[in-house]
Amino acid sequence: MTEILILYILIKYDATIYKIKKLIEEKFFMYASPSLGAINPALKKLEELSCVEFESKMSDRGMLSKTVGMKRHAPFCSLQSANLWLMLPRVTRAERHSLPRPER
Repeated sequence: MTEILILYILIKYDATIYKIKKLIEEKFFMYASPSLGAINPALKKLEELSCVEFESKMSDRGMLSKTVGMKRHAPFCSLQSANLWLMLPRVTRAERHSLPRPER
């Protein structure tokens, strides 16, 4: 789910990992509050899928900053793909516990 939230943010903004975290917390605070430890692997996964690209540049304060942005012409990573993923049926935690367990 973190990947979907990141894609939603990156469609609108190019951002650093810290800004991505802040925007997710602001926009989706009721649903998710991922840590940097969850956002970083999600970004790596999206990079492997050729959805995002990293750009290193100097910030206003003279520090090296990595900005993440959507890769142009990445059909798999469109918002439509994200919406299709979100429409998949979900099994809630309560439903998961009520499912019969496989025998060992």
